[in-house]
Amino acid sequence: MSYSWMPGSGPGLAALFIAPLFAATCGAVFRNASDQADDWIRTTVLGATAGVIAFVLFVAAQLATTPDLLEGTGARRLLFFIILVAFTAGLTFDAVYSKLRSQDVTSTSPLDGTR
Repeated sequence: MSYSWMPGSGPGLAALFIAPLFAATCGAVFRNASDQADDWIRTTVLGATAGVIAFVLFVAAQLATTPDLLEGTGARRLLFFIILVAFTAGLTFDAVYSKLRSQDVTSTSPLDGTR
């Protein structure tokens, strides 16, 4: 579908944003189904969140190096890569999410000065 729209048009850019959401959600649902878990709503929300984060980080990195990327045919090529990155993000969200929740980022011990 992305090749039927003009580069840089609204539907093409919308596909660039929506496709990673669906890909990450599919990856999360695939992981949930293979683990035989029951919490589908949580899985869907966290998968979509992983898709948004993957989209923002990946596209921001691409735009930092090529500012006019979304105006030409480069957005079409970017779509294929962002779908793979987002699917992987959705597939692995549970490992990353559980690691983030288990980290204690605040140190409550006083600074000692001795090692």
